[in-house]
Amino acid sequence: MRVSGVAYPPRLSQRCSADIDISGEQIKLCCDHQMVSQTSLEQLTLSDSVGNLPVRVSFPDGWVFVPDQNKDIDCLLQKKGRKSLRIRKVESNLWLIFVSIVFCIAMLFAGYRYGIPWFSHYAARMLPDGVPVFVGEKILDQLDEQFETSHIPVQQQQAIRKRVALFQQQLPPMPFPVQIEFRGSDIANAFALPGGKIVLLDPLVELAQSDQQLDGVILHEMGHIYHRHMMTRLVESSLTAVVVASLTGDTSGVVHQMIGAGVFVMNTGLSRDMERQADQFAKQAMLKIYHTSEPMAAMFELLQQQQMRHTPDWLSSHPNFSERIESMRQP
Repeated sequence: MRVSGVAYPPRLSQRCSADIDISGEQIKLCCDHQMVSQTSLEQLTLSDSVGNLPVRVSFPDGWVFVPDQNKDIDCLLQKKGRKSLRIRKVESNLWLIFVSIVFCIAMLFAGYRYGIPWFSHYAARMLPDGVPVFVGEKILDQLDEQFETSHIPVQQQQAIRKRVALFQQQLPPMPFPVQIEFRGSDIANAFALPGGKIVLLDPLVELAQSDQQLDGVILHEMGHIYHRHMMTRLVESSLTAVVVASLTGDTSGVVHQMIGAGVFVMNTGLSRDMERQADQFAKQAMLKIYHTSEPMAAMFELLQQQQMRHTPDWLSSHPNFSERIESMRQP
């Protein structure tokens, strides 16, 4: 089999019309009808075929042959284990490239939207108990830079803790013992941390007009603990951060990622689905303990009145108060 093209002598830029004769395992190079080089297929070197760029065939003595068309040396490419003409056509097919890009984007989106949350849900339950406790303590240490010492009377704090201890005896077993922490702040809020801690801010305690109203909020946070929402979100955020860090080459410890993600989540809130799930846990607990969920609806109304400005529903991680109030009052 003969293939036409051009050849370049060793260490020279001049070229000549040439052809190679492929006979079994022997390759002969002829330049201007004179044989200038000969070698075996094993000693022959072929450059990678990229797009429509010509393939360069290099001989051991320095001669280089470039065929007129890459398809003419397709048999050499296949013998040397390189990409065949068919594969090169597939790689240069713009439609297939477009479909591949769309497929990759769809897979990335599906992994982020469904794969990571699914994995995080189960991973949060597989972690040793010491990890959530440690992470929760470290998150609280960082958040304490924003908070002040609580001014709630010690007797009132003790009474709240006693009620929570009784709740734990009446409700499904918690993955961690619930501990109530009090902190001073200028906002009415409460949040659960990994490891079982619930932080109540003074304005929230002072806003509640009855023990039942405050208990509704506490039970809501216990719902987050029961479903391990915080740890699930932290694993999800940390996993995403680790993947991005790995791609950029900036890797660090997963536990440190969790602590940083925990502070972020505390400032941005959990997902709406998690908030609704915690609301339902609290509602069922209120019905079991107090035989009514009306105090929770009343507390939501008080919190709604406390909002200094309206936040659009699509910007809030919580379901809007109207939806939550209606949910509490449904039979």
